[in-house]
Amino acid sequence: METTANIGLIEGGTATNIVPELTVVRGEARSHNEDKLQAQVDRMLAAFEAAAEKYGARVESELWRSYTCFRIAEDEPVLRYAWRAAEELGFTPRTETGGGGSDANVFNEHGIRSIILATGPAEVHTVNEWVDAQRMAESARWLVKILSLIAAEAS
Repeated sequence: METTANIGLIEGGTATNIVPELTVVRGEARSHNEDKLQAQVDRMLAAFEAAAEKYGARVESELWRSYTCFRIAEDEPVLRYAWRAAEELGFTPRTETGGGGSDANVFNEHGIRSIILATGPAEVHTVNEWVDAQRMAESARWLVKILSLIAAEAS
């Protein structure tokens, strides 16, 4: 999924039978494509503006960027170490484009090449979220192997 948007929080009002004087809506938009991200944000703001105009209200918006998307080239050392470590452990590595935000987004934005390792979660951000303990343990072994390869090469 290249672009997604969510409205995650709606707050307002003082009672169930009163139109709120103020309503706060918080949402997000994410994309691996800057033009599509901007288009999505513009559509969301336009929808709020149109609804406000229709009902005689006004919109005040506050936008900020939490993180920037990133892509890691196949020849980046961090990815090569991870790949080699996975193969040495007998895992079958693969890369996927993620849609979430993590510390890796911030590190990459500051020039520190980072990747996200799978840790065994399933049905993430749902009421049914769970973790496969065996996959989590394998991820820990994988991380230790990556670090040992880096340390061996550095010494």
